[in-house]
Amino acid sequence: MPKLVVDHHLTQESWADAKLVITQAAAAGEIAAELLDRWGVAIDQPIAAALFLAIASDTAGFNSPTRGPLHAAIGRAVHRGRRRYRLPVSVALSNERAERLALQTRALQSLELLLDGRLAVMRVRKEDFDQTKANVPDTENLINVPLQVRTVQVSILIVEPRDGGPVRISLRSKGQVDVAAFAEQFGGGGHARAAGLKLAEDFQQAHDRVIAAMSERLGKP
Repeated sequence: MPKLVVDHHLTQESWADAKLVITQAAAAGEIAAELLDRWGVAIDQPIAAALFLAIASDTAGFNSPTRGPLHAAIGRAVHRGRRRYRLPVSVALSNERAERLALQTRALQSLELLLDGRLAVMRVRKEDFDQTKANVPDTENLINVPLQVRTVQVSILIVEPRDGGPVRISLRSKGQVDVAAFAEQFGGGGHARAAGLKLAEDFQQAHDRVIAAMSERLGKP
């Protein structure tokens, strides 16, 4: 069966038979909405709710730079989903697991601001997962929290998985640094403001390499 990628990231792996990549889109759900329009697919309430959720989650709560089609897609999703089909707002509000909050608390306690506050680094170790009973998916969106600090230009979250797999490193930027280009030098990828990479090496070694490289990058004019 042919494999198709529909995405908005700048960098892609090569496993797909065909790709539709629109880097100007802020969310994969935006691209899906445009495709459904072109195909003449009727947007019923379940589809509208799914599009709303896809766009909201991919833009971190509509916090990514957007363009006209995205707002139109959100408007259609809200309008068509509001009557009988409850939009999945509970995904973001009042729906957290206690384990996830415990893990987030430990991660925030590790928060360190470097380079006069321009670089934020958080760390989640194996023992954090063990003690909170949380899992790697519970780190999702945690990377965005340090971006609330006025001085922070780049946020880095370094995660040591419970299963002993590669160290997972998430990167977020307010726009001053292209974190996708940065991640590529380590075999990762993503897009300019949100990217990631994995390193099959010791946690401390991976940590030090990435922090040193980003410190050098932020040190450049």
